[in-house]
Amino acid sequence: MATTREREIKNYRRRLHRMVGLYLALKAWGKGTSYIALSRLEVLQFFDMESTPGQRMEGIRNDLKPWFKGFKCYYRENDKTYVQWLFLAQSEDISFLPATSTLSGLAAVKSLIGGLGEGAPKTILFSDISGVPSPNDMITSLALLTSGLKLPIAKKS
Repeated sequence: MATTREREIKNYRRRLHRMVGLYLALKAWGKGTSYIALSRLEVLQFFDMESTPGQRMEGIRNDLKPWFKGFKCYYRENDKTYVQWLFLAQSEDISFLPATSTLSGLAAVKSLIGGLGEGAPKTILFSDISGVPSPNDMITSLALLTSGLKLPIAKKS
């Protein structure tokens, strides 16, 4: 049986994951894509983490499903608890991503994204959009958007 503190932490994390999911989905949509890649540092900052244990990553996967059905972690070689890159996809289809479990370095990720080829979905690095906002800034941005006081910035056709 979970203690009150454990339930509070679980509920806090679930709310945080969902807020980040909505924020990232809106950012990706604004750039004309539904595929986004996060670096380890961005994952840690967005989800208020110090490490990336499997159980927590699974919780994030479940909480992001309304916005990102595709979820692929790339780990440090021989370490399934050290997420280096996280790819999120609105679609369940992430077959365009390498099946390997490791992918290291920004150059390798940029090369992967640049070399996806014809027919592959447009994928962007979050760092190419902006920096990681604080939770307060995310909440403010989402509140302004949902209230209609701010218009979303969308890619021009």
